[in-house]
Amino acid sequence: MEFSKGATVKPTTESPVLPLQELFDNEPTSHLPEPIGHHIESSYSIDVVETVSLIYGYVPTLGLPSAPTTCKHNWEWVLKTLGFSGDPAPGVLSTNEKDAITGFLDCVIEGKLIPQDLDDLNPRNHVSLNGLYDFHRVERISNDLLVFHPPTLSACTWSLGVTPEVALYVVRYWLMNPKAHTILTICHRLLERGIPFHTFISLPSYPTDKVISKAFTPEPFRISGQLFSLDDFGSAWLQCKAVLTSPQGRAAVLYGGIVGRLVREFLSKDAILKGPSIQAKRHRGDVYKSTQHPGHSYWDDTLTQDEIAVICGTYVLYTGKSQQSIVILLANPFFFVGHGAQTSLVTWFPLPEVWSAKPSGMKWVD
Repeated sequence: MEFSKGATVKPTTESPVLPLQELFDNEPTSHLPEPIGHHIESSYSIDVVETVSLIYGYVPTLGLPSAPTTCKHNWEWVLKTLGFSGDPAPGVLSTNEKDAITGFLDCVIEGKLIPQDLDDLNPRNHVSLNGLYDFHRVERISNDLLVFHPPTLSACTWSLGVTPEVALYVVRYWLMNPKAHTILTICHRLLERGIPFHTFISLPSYPTDKVISKAFTPEPFRISGQLFSLDDFGSAWLQCKAVLTSPQGRAAVLYGGIVGRLVREFLSKDAILKGPSIQAKRHRGDVYKSTQHPGHSYWDDTLTQDEIAVICGTYVLYTGKSQQSIVILLANPFFFVGHGAQTSLVTWFPLPEVWSAKPSGMKWVD
């Protein structure tokens, strides 16, 4: 199984999204929904080497000189690229290590040839992933989805499904302590970092299998010029709570990104990692065909577009315009994108597509 260099998962040293009750700390919050279960504490890396190693596959020099690379960037660029607001440990890394990381990251982003002594995907590297992990144990069920199966005697009844980039992250994290890590400890890590994944169960395929889906329904409507208040915010989060308390509500945290960050304080890790709900097992949720087990499919809870819109606190305004519409983020900062006609979407939090397209504009880094 071959993997290409790349990464879509970016940890950060920025503060996580504030608890919803603190977003309006100058207003009464007694009517806002209470968190469900235990608060999930975030754990963000303050280790630059760990961050660039887990995400991009950098191999530390261990004090040895590395192959020189032509690079126009500096250490400040590296920190900004990795999501750090500043050097988390000034004076700890040697100049040689900083230069190696800078040259490595420049090669990754610019598409240059990476020195073999710095790249864990290079088969000639002394810690090459190809020599440390048996990728034949991973099932590829589509071009953008891989499945890690738990050991036969594991108490875990589901399998881990991730994208190829996250699969590399999983393998690297497991290799940090292979005797201690299990599929559950790895998933705890993914939850903490807002990294999306699936908890798949394998079920017999049937001709009538259907994926539950519901396109976004423009509701509720408001008139143009509507002034939104804290009461509107509280009402929106009561609707969000209704989604989270449904059987498939756990899929919101597994979704990762902005959706996962918004709701993870309302659901406990233990509840999420119990596996797919009865909704997925009986009425079926998200489905992928198995490549190693003919006649079986993988199932997990999923969110509809309508449920995602509810979680982000979405309204539709009549604009009176015939050709253009915008999406407005009610909370600071404001953000605008084209959408539809005669109406505009107004959200308390950015929709996933807005978050993915303009992460820096949101001042939150996933």
